[in-house]
Amino acid sequence: SSPAAASTGRLSWLARLYIYSLHGLAIEVCFCAVWYLIERFEVRLHGYSSVWSLPIYGLSLLCMEAQSDWLQSRQVPMPLRGLVYLAWTYAWEFACGSVLKLFGANSWDYTDYANYHIYGLVNFDYAPLWFTSGLLCERYLLVWARSLRWDSG
Repeated sequence: SSPAAASTGRLSWLARLYIYSLHGLAIEVCFCAVWYLIERFEVRLHGYSSVWSLPIYGLSLLCMEAQSDWLQSRQVPMPLRGLVYLAWTYAWEFACGSVLKLFGANSWDYTDYANYHIYGLVNFDYAPLWFTSGLLCERYLLVWARSLRWDSG
């Protein structure tokens, strides 16, 4: 049996952290590539990110698991759950960006880019994107990752 597997065969939180981290990094790289294609007609589709994104996305999505469980157990309507995920995303992005900025390691700065931002750390123009992606993660990614099992054979 794998050391990462729980007694039920479900993936451990550490294995899910790994999946969420890689998922977030991949989505960010693809988003940036498509954004530059639209904005600058950059047809090479070069996306970018930072290794710091791995723990940022991974830990955020682990926290969203708990949020999702709590919200759904109380039958909170989907639009309100989306707002909770949106608020969580902005709070997490601001907190992580603030810490990274202290060490000169922040890889994003919306100061000259976004119409509405806080200290260049969060971009309110992305609200529809974060709202939608939070609900999509709840509906698909979190459910899928939690349904995975280790193969005993």
